Amino acid sequence: MQQASGLTVREWCAENGIKPNTYYNRLRKVREQYIENSPTIVPVSVPCSNENIRFEKNGLQISLPADISADTLTALVRELC
Repeated sequence: MQQASGLTVREWCAENGIKPNTYYNRLRKVREQYIENSPTIVPVSVPCSNENIRFEKNGLQISLPADISADTLTALVRELC
């Protein structure tokens, strides 16, 4: 909210009746919670073969060509998590 307002932290806090120390403490807690709850990306190596790569999660099945680029595969895995 502060960033969207275009005000400095000090100005925003004054307008909203919040001490800057309180603002920064709450910001730290939100950041810590976000980091704790963010998905973990685990690197995997895919053996080279002519077969398709298959994923299944929660009943969703995906079959991808074995020569899919690493960037495309990474983006897909991020979207699925």
